[in-house]
Amino acid sequence: MRLGGVLLGLPVHALREVLPCPAVLESMPAATPWMRGAFSLRGTVIPVLDLRPVLGLAADGPVAKVVVVMRWQQRLLGLLAEAVCGIATVEAQRLSVLSAAPGGAAVPTTHAIELPEGVVTVLDAQRLAELPGVTLVQEPPAGMHGVQAVQHEPVLLLAAEGLLLGVPAMLVDATVPQVRPRASALASGLCLGVMKHQGGEVPVVDALRLAGLARCNESVASTAIVLRLGQGRVALLVDEVKDLLYPPAEHVLAMPAMTLQQAELFKGVLETSQLQPCLLFDAAALGAYPPLQGLARLSRAAGDAGGLDGRAQASQRDTVLTFRVGIELAASLRQVVEIVPLPESIAPLRASDGAMRGLFIHRGAVLPLLSLAGLLGEPETQLLASEARVLIVGEEGARVGLAVEALHSIEPVHWQRSGPPPQRGYLSERRVAQSLVEVGMGAERRTLSRLDLQEVVRGLMHEVAPAGCVPGGGRRQDRVPSSNLLQ
Repeated sequence: MRLGGVLLGLPVHALREVLPCPAVLESMPAATPWMRGAFSLRGTVIPVLDLRPVLGLAADGPVAKVVVVMRWQQRLLGLLAEAVCGIATVEAQRLSVLSAAPGGAAVPTTHAIELPEGVVTVLDAQRLAELPGVTLVQEPPAGMHGVQAVQHEPVLLLAAEGLLLGVPAMLVDATVPQVRPRASALASGLCLGVMKHQGGEVPVVDALRLAGLARCNESVASTAIVLRLGQGRVALLVDEVKDLLYPPAEHVLAMPAMTLQQAELFKGVLETSQLQPCLLFDAAALGAYPPLQGLARLSRAAGDAGGLDGRAQASQRDTVLTFRVGIELAASLRQVVEIVPLPESIAPLRASDGAMRGLFIHRGAVLPLLSLAGLLGEPETQLLASEARVLIVGEEGARVGLAVEALHSIEPVHWQRSGPPPQRGYLSERRVAQSLVEVGMGAERRTLSRLDLQEVVRGLMHEVAPAGCVPGGGRRQDRVPSSNLLQ
């Protein structure tokens, strides 16, 4: 949370809920000016503490807009704050211990940590509760005033163009303000690009697109909610974080039929104190949604080789890249030198077999661009710049670009066995090796044909490029055209 120009953190176990600050706090007797009054929360009077004089912060800053209700040993205390920034999951070794100098006044803080938002000072709930003159109220037992003693699952309340969205806080790894997604070869469909996070890269997804809705103002969304999905991460782009709620299960209502294209991603509609219903994402549905699963697997932690918008690197285990060329296929990630968007500028060269697309310049070299679907004899659809990608394959000085309709994901191989070679197209003539692999998890487990892209390129190297151009750059004069593949 933010207060007096600094960022403060409160351990989640000491957090009861976050509420909009009442316009007027009721007066109550207090032995210290730190206590600013009280308000009624479902029949329980909650004393409110202003931390600015306690922490030596300027009192003339922005007006407090929220009250963070802290719980300590079944007692409650409200803390004024300007805004709640979100939830962050941190490793203990990253926390720096804070302590007062010998003989100095004790302060109610324990640690500090550097996050993307800035340096966060962690508050100590016990020390806050023991401050001189601070008053706490006993938490009502179950059944009184409609207050539940049980701890409900927290929900992070988000805003996206006026729509309220709820994300289970258990999925949230961090919130990062002022994010501008960087260009990436992954940018297509849901994915807007990538962002830096804790030294690594995470794919960024627009929250409205994920819900199947259109965004009117692309420049507004700037806050990223980094979600933990399996072993990977995906960042959800929204306008702002509004609140942190602990809604009872009975406050989640069923989603009406035929409301959203991706209604299966939502648990229901949540009643909130914001005078507007909130669409609540379902944690299990998000984790099982194939497009998010694929993007999460593509996220890279700090220290991983390569980047999401650069050269594809292989892991120690057998890993394949899955993609679509009319049908879904797999290829060894080790054989792909680089993945790039469909070039904007192509010198068009059409061959009678339909595979050759032309020439394009990449990193100072001239590369031939071929349709992998055409090489396989598969019916081709129009390549959309927003989804199509080019797999650059081959050795230095002898590389080609193979255009595919779309990337799916990077997936480990469960098993592999020999399969039949392609039955039609250029690759069937060359008897290019092909195997069968099983990839995916759970309901997404499937068997795909795996192409040997290096063998594809070796076969193409026996063909001659137009006007003496050799694939991968350079010129040669000692060969003549021998096939209509490269005219």
